[in-house]
Amino acid sequence: MDIYIQSAGTSPDFDYSWQPQVPPLLSRVSGLIQSESPSLVLAKFEDQFFLLITGLDSPTKKDFAGRVIRHSIAWVADANDENERLTRAIASQYLQGELSIGDIDRLIELGGRNGFYFDSSKFENLSNSTLHSLTLEDSDNLLADTIKIGKNSQDLRNSLALELQNYLLPYDYELLVVVTGIKSEDSLTQARIWRSLSNLVKSDSWKTVSNKKEDLLPKKLIVAIALILLIVAIAIILWILLVH
Repeated sequence: MDIYIQSAGTSPDFDYSWQPQVPPLLSRVSGLIQSESPSLVLAKFEDQFFLLITGLDSPTKKDFAGRVIRHSIAWVADANDENERLTRAIASQYLQGELSIGDIDRLIELGGRNGFYFDSSKFENLSNSTLHSLTLEDSDNLLADTIKIGKNSQDLRNSLALELQNYLLPYDYELLVVVTGIKSEDSLTQARIWRSLSNLVKSDSWKTVSNKKEDLLPKKLIVAIALILLIVAIAIILWILLVH
């Protein structure tokens, strides 16, 4: 398991940065969230799980201007049964507001040449303790693969957390869970995310979205195809009229 932290130092010289480096899979999900707000992404790319939690306000740390420092954490782990349970557990606790931000904050220390530093082994121990503190069902049942979207409310967060606790993740998706602030329903729907929650979605209950790729084409593309077919039809009619 590899763990990456984004935070900032207390000096103007140490703005937000990722340590020990930018997570290698971050570019594949960063456009789906409002990263400065509390957000979560759970994905499976090829043979790796990727879990990202952003916008965790430090209860103790402030920058040079007196602003609260926000932490973000990314976990990258081999796609096996143990790590699936681990990512499900961490995501479930976060969604229910039970992930201890204080414990995370204490493991991120200010100072050093990058403005902050952390011990990855301590973070790995904290992550494993999260798994052991939560009872996950050992059901062989996969979660339903229907795409659903809803408002980022605590009720739907709790509903999603229970699904993650009780069922295995579906096989057919790279993007499994996205929970964020200001992201449009259209952008999340077109990304084919198994479960997504956003402050901009109006539905207070889960809204089912077609999981057929052809039904998720951007509206502009659908309009363009319809326009091309119309032009072709007109051309055929004109040709017939000219011939006769």
